[in-house]
Amino acid sequence: MTMRFRGLASDWQAALSVAVQTARRPGLALATIGLATAFLFPNDAQSQQQRPPRVTHLEVDNGPPVPLQRNSGFRLFAEEDIAASGMNMTGTFGWFFNNIGPCPWYFTIDIEVCGFTRRQNGTLAQPYFEINFVAGAPIHEFRKIRAVHPGVSTMRPPIGYTAPYSFYLATPQRRGWGAADGQFGNLFSGVAGSEDGSCTDDSSILNGRVPTSITRLASSDCPVTWPTAGFLGKRPVTDQGWLAAFQADPANFTWNDWQLPPSAFDTTQFLGNFSTYGAVSDSYRERIQAYGGVTRLGSGAPSERGYPLGLHIRFDAFQFSRPSVRNAVWYQLTMVNESERLYGTGIDYDSLYFGLEPGILIGGPQGTSWYHDFERNTVVMARGNLSGNCSPTLPRRATGAGGCASLDGPTNILIGISLFKSPLGDARNRVFSDPTSLFYNPTSEFADDTITWNHARRGGFGFTYNTSFVRNDRALFGYLSSTENNFFDQLSFTDFTLAQLFTFFQNENFQGVIDPNIARFNKFVPGSTPGFGSWDYNNDGIQDTISVPTCGQFGCVGIYSDTIAGGLQNFISNVGNIISSGPFALAAGDTTQFIYVFTGAADSSSFESLINSSLATYLGNYAGPSAFPPPVFTDADVEVTSAEVRDSLLGVQNAQVRIRIDQPPPLDDAFIARVVEILQDTTNAAAQRLVALNPDLIRAVQSRIRVNYSRLLIFKSCDNGITFTVSADCTPAPAENIEGNDIGFGWQAF
Repeated sequence: MTMRFRGLASDWQAALSVAVQTARRPGLALATIGLATAFLFPNDAQSQQQRPPRVTHLEVDNGPPVPLQRNSGFRLFAEEDIAASGMNMTGTFGWFFNNIGPCPWYFTIDIEVCGFTRRQNGTLAQPYFEINFVAGAPIHEFRKIRAVHPGVSTMRPPIGYTAPYSFYLATPQRRGWGAADGQFGNLFSGVAGSEDGSCTDDSSILNGRVPTSITRLASSDCPVTWPTAGFLGKRPVTDQGWLAAFQADPANFTWNDWQLPPSAFDTTQFLGNFSTYGAVSDSYRERIQAYGGVTRLGSGAPSERGYPLGLHIRFDAFQFSRPSVRNAVWYQLTMVNESERLYGTGIDYDSLYFGLEPGILIGGPQGTSWYHDFERNTVVMARGNLSGNCSPTLPRRATGAGGCASLDGPTNILIGISLFKSPLGDARNRVFSDPTSLFYNPTSEFADDTITWNHARRGGFGFTYNTSFVRNDRALFGYLSSTENNFFDQLSFTDFTLAQLFTFFQNENFQGVIDPNIARFNKFVPGSTPGFGSWDYNNDGIQDTISVPTCGQFGCVGIYSDTIAGGLQNFISNVGNIISSGPFALAAGDTTQFIYVFTGAADSSSFESLINSSLATYLGNYAGPSAFPPPVFTDADVEVTSAEVRDSLLGVQNAQVRIRIDQPPPLDDAFIARVVEILQDTTNAAAQRLVALNPDLIRAVQSRIRVNYSRLLIFKSCDNGITFTVSADCTPAPAENIEGNDIGFGWQAF
């Protein structure tokens, strides 16, 4: 197919999109495909102007700002297994991943930021400084290791506790997590990035602007990045695969895809419209060297505090281009206990903790409010006054606790971190209590396991960060596990000011008076609180506890209330915030899983829809309409005839740009194909009844597998998607076929 554009010379940069109306679900769903992303983010020249400037410092809670540290590319990438990939996002929310953690680098060696989000006014906001892993284990896990490897006792004090984390923004840096060894050539080919418009070009804002200096992870749309074995990314589990596993053993069924047989997977498809993968470890080569004789693989005195747990994490990241969730990126972590490699004998852990440390930037203020929405398995982060009730009395004032985080919430972005699966539970377990579900099993011991995290702490660079993260591993373990005695270590509540006590503990009973009773983390026990169901995720007969600032002894605050439990100020800061799950068991060689979803939107209405759609997508086994594969063209397909040449040849005083777009190959609609399978199932009485009453039904449905849209719409924008044109207000540009004949559509507003 050839399209000929007549108009000004600059018109070839105008946004061109193709929309296909599909019918993969009841009603019509619109899937939008862009030949350029300018209709969502500005084109490259404009992005340089509109992109917000790099923040160069961290605000400090007890002193002057601290400059951010720029890392040496040689120092960082001497570790050969480090690689990254943009996520080819298609909405107003950009992202990239690497194999160190979810988002460890803010403007490090030219990498910019995860989650660039477009505001309501069209400008771009930077949501995060960082998102890193943080984990921990108490002293009794150390004793298990010491019994098989006495050398662990050479660890740096305080003896017995470990809490590996990463931090790159300022001194002191910490690299507790890194690229797992042996990925180069095995998980990805090792090709470098580019800025040539090819599949290795991740320089756009939607891809996090990953520089060319970084090796590319394997990505589903880019065979040159694949290892010799081919693309090793996630394949979708079929509905039949899950159902067969459930029907085989309803009492013990869990949503653990690593336990399913190969037949449960659709090996003809990749998961999502784009996907990538990699591996992260707390015991990669350089880290093992730093631990010295703490493990059997090293020797000498350790230069790194704590000890490695031997956690190997395979991550699979993917996104769906359909409009309802195109501003969501999925991040599945499959964690394996490889402690035997470190200590000679595998360690059966019973009390691990693991989570994320999100550093908040949210467009510049370096802080925001957050809400722990356990109904939707999402931590919502938004600026202040979304309640519309901020005043001198709301939040409740007390010495050391102030007012609303800000008043600009209604005009600022919202971001979310959903955790749909963890060792504590799975959002899909809700279906066990749904009488309409094929997985209905109310007696399942997992039916109440729908809460996926149970700890959260507030951070802030300066005294807060130094006292929790930097001080020692016992203090950090106490902070992420909500155990006060470990957090205090050798300190007392009298060592803190009122404001510091409120910052660390955010106790619902805080009254502005120093009291040992306010030096306690909030505790909420759903199963012991009237009006809430039971929650005993480890099935030990004891109702389990949630310890987050927005929940107190009687329940949790409402979303967008501008308060935490007790009606107090709701605020988190630039670094050192924690969202964690635990304790959970992980025996030697065993596997567990976390599934995170990162989201961002310009306003609360769009954000609410995005969160609800993301949860529905997960509960529905990722079913939904997918975007039609976009047509692709390269520089070789673009022919530009200048106005000067056209004037001399034709007497026409404008330029012409001719773009050749190859017709994409036919695409089988997997959802419609599945409908055909159901209709052909002779054991399905309902389906057979439909076929008997409609003899032509199967043929009619089969005919739609490759033709599943009602019409093809082509439209044009001269202002990067802000408005779409008709011939009356833009240079007419009729669509023509390869012979140059008008095909009768032209540019019409959609």
